[in-house]
Amino acid sequence: MHFLLLTILFMADLPSAEDENLARGIRGNGEMINGEKEGMWIYRNEDGRPVIIGNHKNGVPNGAWCEFHSNGSLERIGIYHDGFPDGEWILFHDNGNIDSRGFFKNKKRSGTWRSYDPKGNLVGTINHDL
Repeated sequence: MHFLLLTILFMADLPSAEDENLARGIRGNGEMINGEKEGMWIYRNEDGRPVIIGNHKNGVPNGAWCEFHSNGSLERIGIYHDGFPDGEWILFHDNGNIDSRGFFKNKKRSGTWRSYDPKGNLVGTINHDL
C-alpha cells in the first residue's frame, strides 16, 4: 500500500503556484484556487529534495501525505482529512525501519500504537482509548 501511495503521488503532474517558507528553507509548488492550496503540493528543501508530498483541499491538508527525513528516507506516511490526521499513520526511523504505527480517529490518536527501536524490535505499546 505504501508503495502504491508514493507511486500515485510521484506520477501526478506538477502544478504551478509556489509557496515559500524561507525561515525553514522550504519551497512548495502546487495549484492555488481562489487563494487556497488545492491538490498535490510538493515541498522541497534548499537542495531540491522533497521534504513533504501531500494533498490539499480548500487550503488544508486532505488526502495522502508523506514526509521525508533530511537523508531522503521516508519519515511518515498517512492520510489527512480536513486538516487532521485520519486512519493509519506509520512513522519511520531514518534507516527506513518503522519507528511507530497506529491510527487516528476523531482528530486524535486511537487504539494501540506500537513503537520500535531502529533495528525493528518492538519496544512499547500505548493504548490511547483507555
